[in-house]
Amino acid sequence: MPDNKGAYSTSNVPAGAATVKTTPPEFEQALANITVPSSGKLTAPDLRPIPYGTLTGSVVNATGGAGVQGVDIGISGIGATFATTTSTGAYTFKYAAGSYAITATKSGWITASSPVTIVAARATTSYRSLAI
Repeated sequence: MPDNKGAYSTSNVPAGAATVKTTPPEFEQALANITVPSSGKLTAPDLRPIPYGTLTGSVVNATGGAGVQGVDIGISGIGATFATTTSTGAYTFKYAAGSYAITATKSGWITASSPVTIVAARATTSYRSLAI
């Protein structure tokens, strides 16, 4: 457990390669690969967790307003899907705070992309329309 300044140390750790991970509330986890010395006493590296926020939204059909199920929601340039819309077109995911372009993609539909700013420790709402 870290002290009030975030510093921590441990002992009796087996020597060799290890990964240190932090998962504080309202932050994205931070990872560091380390080598534990033969003494087994470890003072972990300075890990700076990344603050994150929650993006919540809905994808609707531009020609009727109905929610669209099965739309993959991602962030341009990241190359990963972070959420897939529900039967009502709703989605939600957590990601590092910052400004991004989110994308809404579904086979047979036009891909929609729009800027969004995710604010640390807050919910950001974004509504996107897909056109057939």
